[in-house]
Amino acid sequence: MRKLLYAAAISVMGAVPAFAETLPQVDVYKSPLCGCCSEWVEHMRVAGFPVNVRDVEDMTPLKKMAGVPEEMESCHTAVVDGYLVEGHVPASDVKRLLT
Repeated sequence: MRKLLYAAAISVMGAVPAFAETLPQVDVYKSPLCGCCSEWVEHMRVAGFPVNVRDVEDMTPLKKMAGVPEEMESCHTAVVDGYLVEGHVPASDVKRLLT
């Protein structure tokens, strides 16, 4: 019985990549103290994005260098496939942007 369950598990696990969506990595720049940013990172991971988190003590220079207008600044900045994503943009909208 165990061998049968093991074989079924391998069969199912082997099938997952065939159906999995390939999404680009999301590089998230955020304050190490921000909890809502961590929740957005988890949201993106659940949606299938591989996420690389980079904690930054002072986001101001990064945002200026990226060209984010002051009135549009949010608590974190992400880069996805060359696009700048500012704030808590839903994963579905990021996927739509990439298509």
